[in-house]
Amino acid sequence: MKNEKQITEHRQADEALIDSEERYRTIVENSNDMIWTLDTEGKFLFFNKRSEQISDINWRTGWANRLALLIIKEDLPKVIDAFQKNLERQAPAI
Repeated sequence: MKNEKQITEHRQADEALIDSEERYRTIVENSNDMIWTLDTEGKFLFFNKRSEQISDINWRTGWANRLALLIIKEDLPKVIDAFQKNLERQAPAI
């Protein structure tokens, strides 16, 4: 059974995590920079407000959920190559 000190420490850790998440979300959502994350297929997992303003795209609509749709056609091969190289660097060693 947890003692009172452990319960207090757990509650404080939970509150610190919530505060940290709120701070992060505020920074990201109010940034003047485009901030987004992708999955390994190039689909957006997250697209901040500034990204939507600059691209004039609501990433949640489905038709605009791929990075390739935001890239100039001539630059797409270079971007795909860089994306693949980045994935290879982050792949776990087997």
